[in-house]
Formats: sequence, structure tokens, C-alpha cells
Amino acid sequence: DAYHALGGIGGAIARRAEQLHDDTPARDRDDIRRLFTQLVTPGDDNDDLRRRATRDELAGIDATVIDRYLAHRLLVTDIHPVTREPVLEVAHEALLREWPRLVEWIDQDRDVIRLRRALHAAAHEWQLANRDEAMLFRGSRLVAAQDAARHSSLTPTERDFLRASLDLDQLERT
Repeated sequence: DAYHALGGIGGAIARRAEQLHDDTPARDRDDIRRLFTQLVTPGDDNDDLRRRATRDELAGIDATVIDRYLAHRLLVTDIHPVTREPVLEVAHEALLREWPRLVEWIDQDRDVIRLRRALHAAAHEWQLANRDEAMLFRGSRLVAAQDAARHSSLTPTERDFLRASLDLDQLERT
């Protein structure tokens, strides 16, 4: 009965995540939000899913923040099955549903998270295509990517992709 009264495993995980958040210096709390919103794929409703990210994708986030959540087993590491790169992910999908703060962040940032995923995928494909100019963003996609970039740290490939898109946009306007 006590286990259920405390919210089961989901409630316990959420309380641990909130305690870590509260114990983090205020200057680092934005990194917690950026970290966890990088590790989620937003669904159409509440079917949000955890997602794997490389350290490169999380490079703009203070490593001590990541390490604290790893040490408390709210994040886990693994090796990507194809690229063999080390990746991080949320340890328990229940955290995406049970931690009220994270639920709120995901709801508030849902569109930006989706834009960020689209930018990441496009930059990756552009890199694989030997930086083919035809794959660069233009028009409303470029504007949306710039908006997503203002809300998160970009990987070097994403920055190069966005810079090349902006340069092409400028060239086409002149």
C-alpha cells in the first residue's frame, strides 16, 4: 500500500529527478531542461518516447549536469548499434510521464523539439551527401531552423549546415 501511495516506481523516479533539479545551482538548471528535451521524441499527444543522443549532440550542456543524472541512474549510457558511438538516454520512460516538470517542458517545447530533430536529420543527410547544396534549407524551413537553433546547442555539423543554408540564402537574395 505504501508503495502505491508513493506513486510506484514512476513516482519514485520523478521525485529523485525533481530533487536533483532542486539541488542543482540555479545557473545550471537550463542545462537540465536542454538535456532532457534533447532526450525525448515528442508524440502527437502524450505518447512521448525517449531518444538516444550522442555526447556530440549534448556538447553544449555542462558535463557535471549529465554526470549527476547518470550517477543517480536516471540516464544510462549505451553504444549505438550501427555507428558504435556512445549514446545517452533516459533510463526510464516513466520519467517522461511522471516527472511533472519534464512533462511541462516537453509540452512547452514540443514544436522546438520537433524542429531540432528535423534540423539534426537534415544536417546528417547533408553530411552523408557530401554537403550537397540542393539539400540546404530555404524559406520557411530555414527560418524555423534558425528558431530551433536559438533554443538549443547545435552540433558542429548542424552549425555548418545552418551556416551554409544562410550563406546560400544570402547569395540567392543578391
